[in-house]
Order: sequence, then C-alpha cells, then structure tokens
Amino acid sequence: MGKRSRSLKSRRTEAASALPTSARRWPSSRILAVVGLLVALVGAAGGLVLVAVNAAQPVYACGSLLEPAASPSAVAATSAPVASATLSAPTPIGQDAPDLGRNHVPVGGRATYSSCPPTSGPHYNAAGQGPIPVGFYPPDESRPPQGWVHNLEHGEMVVLYRCPGGSCDQPALDALRAFQQHIPPSPRCGIPNDLVVTRFDEMNAPFAAVTWDRVLFLDRVDTAALSQFFLANAETKAPERQC
Repeated sequence: MGKRSRSLKSRRTEAASALPTSARRWPSSRILAVVGLLVALVGAAGGLVLVAVNAAQPVYACGSLLEPAASPSAVAATSAPVASATLSAPTPIGQDAPDLGRNHVPVGGRATYSSCPPTSGPHYNAAGQGPIPVGFYPPDESRPPQGWVHNLEHGEMVVLYRCPGGSCDQPALDALRAFQQHIPPSPRCGIPNDLVVTRFDEMNAPFAAVTWDRVLFLDRVDTAALSQFFLANAETKAPERQC
C-alpha cells in the first residue's frame, strides 16, 4: 500500500513538471497583472489630480486694478465756469487706460497685465480662442482676457461683470444678455451683434465696458451709457479694425 501511494505521488510530480513554465507560474503572472493594473490606475488618478490643479491655476495675473475716474457730473460740480460753447460739446464718456501692447501668447500660456481690466496687452491668436466668438458668456463659461483682448484689437467692445464670492446679480446678467442680443451694428463697420459679455472679477467696479485703450466703469447695468460708450469708442483706436 505504501509503495502504491509513493508511485501515485511520483506520477503527479512528473505530470506537474511536464506543464509549460507559463502554466506553472500562472498565479504569479496573475498577481503581477493585478499589481500593474493598480499602478496604472494610481498613475491615472495622479494625472487627473495634476490636471485639476493646473486647471485651477489662473492663466493671467494683474499687477494692479484701474481706479474709476470721477463721474462727469462730479467733475462739473467742482470745475470753474467755462464758455457756453464748451458746455455744448458732448462730454467724452469713459476714461483712457494704459496701452499694454499687443503681443501674442500661445493658447493656454500665462499673461501678466500691469493693470486690470486690460484694454490691450498679450492675447491669443488662434481660431475660436482669440478673438473669441461674440455673445454672452455665463459665469461658469467665462473666457480669460487673452481671448477677448484680441476682440478689442479688432475694434469690438467687451462688457465685463463681476461675481464677488461667486455670487452674481442675476437680474443684471439678464439685462446684459438682452443688451448683447439687441445692440445696434458697430458704428463704423456696421457689424451686427459685435459685442462680448463675460465675467471678470479683477476690477474695482461691478461692471465695465472696454474698448482698445479705453474703459467705462459702472455701478449698475446702464444700457444707455453702454450704448453711448459703444457708439463713441468701438472701432476708433483699434489697431486691426475690420473695415
């Protein structure tokens, strides 16, 4: 009986040794495959975290914030009397802003503006990225200035709104959306709906309209003032006017 048992054990050992190496090592290969999959998943997760961190980083920086100038009425109240001929002349609306150049930067590249909101400066030069399509951009779809500064270079006006602490004035946004949809053709080239409205928080006023090297700060949505600024300043100083 003992001899027969030893013979059976010997045959089993020989059968196992006859199996291919890959079959005899199958458990180890399975473990290695699982470990490799786990490493790949961890690496992918790390990549996603890196992308998320990078996406959270702003692609632009502001050296300072422009200060709104005194309103025309405040200036008139403190000024000495002037000739009636001067009084009859229309008061320029808005204020001049520093020229920040017009260099191109790669899409996604970081830009630094010495003053904000920028009315000129570094910008993208790629289809759909700079200039960006005209229209109203809701708070969660706002575009960086590198895109719409190129719109300014073409003579367009951009209206900016602020959402402090992530809280936006919804009635004001509705008014801006309606204004964008009903703005008259541009004053010199006759381009319809030639206006971008987008969020921009880095400014010292709730709202601002910008054209190339000029800005109008507003405490509320004043469509009459926006229209006046548009008709007076759009396409005037633009280096690349579209007509």
